[in-house]
Amino acid sequence: GILSTWKKGTPCCSWNGITCLTNDRVTALTVAGQSDVAGSFLSGTLSPSLSKLQHLDGIYFNNLKNITGSFPQFIFQLPQLKYVYITNNRLSGPLPVNIGSLSQ
Repeated sequence: GILSTWKKGTPCCSWNGITCLTNDRVTALTVAGQSDVAGSFLSGTLSPSLSKLQHLDGIYFNNLKNITGSFPQFIFQLPQLKYVYITNNRLSGPLPVNIGSLSQ
């Protein structure tokens, strides 16, 4: 149910967890599971297609539990990114050494 409002053919700015500012540009993604609610999590990896959101300034992925893979490299392609909160998941490996090179 986390992404139940994310439906093809509907404006993404109306979806839960999507923040849009000027000109209907997605500026923040907020997706959170609830640790006390069964099935309140996502599985899989974070898609590199998120790098297409060039106006994104915040990523907030909390308590998604079954998100796997390495820390997402696509964040280095987001020129406006200021905030990254990715907690309580199954990402593995070291943080990239160039994490301090984010321009914002």
